[in-house]
Amino acid sequence: MLSSRNRLLRVGYRTFGRTSLNYGMHLCMERAKRLHDIEWVSVSKYNAKTCDVILISFFWWAHFYDWAKFIVDANIDPRHARKPLIIIGGFQAYNFISLGSLFHWACIGDGEWFMSDALALVRNDRENEIERLDGAYWPGKETSTLWRSDPFSATAMQEPGQHITRIEIARGCKYKCAFCALTYLKPYRESSIEDTKALIAAAETKRVALFAPERLAHSGYDDIDCYVNDLGKKNAASDLRWDNLQGKAGYKGTILFGLEGMSERLRFGIGKHITDDDLVEGYQKLVQESEHGKRGIRFYIIVGLPGETAEDYEAWTSVLARLNETPEAKGMTLTPFVNTFMTQPHSPLQWAAAADIWTNYGKKFAKALWPHGHDDAKRWRMTIAFTPRIWGGTSRLKAQLAIRGDERVADVLLELATNPLLKAQVARPGMAGTTNFLRFLERHVGYNEDYLCGHLNPDDDYPWQKIRTYVPTETLKRRWFAYQRRVGMIGHDEYLRIKAARRFDDDKSEVGAPLFAEVAS
Repeated sequence: MLSSRNRLLRVGYRTFGRTSLNYGMHLCMERAKRLHDIEWVSVSKYNAKTCDVILISFFWWAHFYDWAKFIVDANIDPRHARKPLIIIGGFQAYNFISLGSLFHWACIGDGEWFMSDALALVRNDRENEIERLDGAYWPGKETSTLWRSDPFSATAMQEPGQHITRIEIARGCKYKCAFCALTYLKPYRESSIEDTKALIAAAETKRVALFAPERLAHSGYDDIDCYVNDLGKKNAASDLRWDNLQGKAGYKGTILFGLEGMSERLRFGIGKHITDDDLVEGYQKLVQESEHGKRGIRFYIIVGLPGETAEDYEAWTSVLARLNETPEAKGMTLTPFVNTFMTQPHSPLQWAAAADIWTNYGKKFAKALWPHGHDDAKRWRMTIAFTPRIWGGTSRLKAQLAIRGDERVADVLLELATNPLLKAQVARPGMAGTTNFLRFLERHVGYNEDYLCGHLNPDDDYPWQKIRTYVPTETLKRRWFAYQRRVGMIGHDEYLRIKAARRFDDDKSEVGAPLFAEVAS
């Protein structure tokens, strides 16, 4: 590709998404510091063509569209040139297939060692040997790629200009929520208490954020958290599981957890074993233990889950009404972050229908809170800060295209980046933009709504299955049918018939518990 032995290798880097998402790229760059004669630059459309290599991290589906616009604006074309060499990674790696040939190499899974090794090969004019690295994927690769899970130890990063140090204490997740791919992509690994304490002590900031998919599940979390306090520092992390929180007496941190389902039925289906009684009693306890009897509680809710009915919205308002009747209600501020359900490859719900692209879930959820308009707010003694994160139908369609698509999606990405007329048609408000985009997809690439957003046959093959994980597909199928049974999409007798026909073995843990015994250790 280039003769680089006698000059600097100019490496551009970029993470698409929030600043906090720079963490993964930071780790890759730290590992690569062992290499010599590399010039690191923050890449933009203005300097991209001056780079020998560009490292890109994608966190979410929307970044595929951002990337297409980036390469158009930067006037680089990975399909026809090997310089700059494009190496990509990130959590969205479960379907890099839909990027087509808009990159040269990809890391599927953990990237620190991969990126370092890949740059070393490029530095020595041995680019083609990247294909031998674990986790390597490239456009047109016919064999499957196993998700890479490297050995893990605690790592830390302080963003320039930020007064907080982020310390990663675990990767993967012990739990197996049906909607989330995280459990099924990477095995659970946690840091040692000693290594974590050393990073906390070395942190130059007073605020540290101990983070993981579920940090309270770390076997030494209480010890580590006490150590933070002993040093006079503050643990600024927030996300946690409700069931783990209940075992933490006098918990002082900001509370942000995944409730996900509006009703007990949906929560039990996805693996959040939280009853309405648990919520009411837990809220009361949290407010009572909080300073001055006030507590702000934030949580995630998913609307449009498979099997969702009007009764789920009624169940949600019912539990809120119970909370409203408690003496502690005036001290509560509830902030639901509401998201629409989208399928994730390598999760049990990958074959489920996504949230209906024609339904305005924001209005639907708000009506459950205030059926007669915002004047109904007066009936709530507690403060409800409804925070919708609900995308419109077009955005959800674009998401499902990136999630379920194959190599043809790359042409759509480029068309949206270069065709102002199409972009304007798709950007039209309401159903008009969604209709225009769907017609374009059906006409030019052959995708229809049924495939992109509807139920899929779990026995068919799909593009993302070029990526393999440590969890067998049969396990995911079993849990997909178990979800349907739990939420009432199929009856118990039908479930037993399916189980017998498919020869499913008993899954003692089913949904919500640790995946396997060795993972929980």
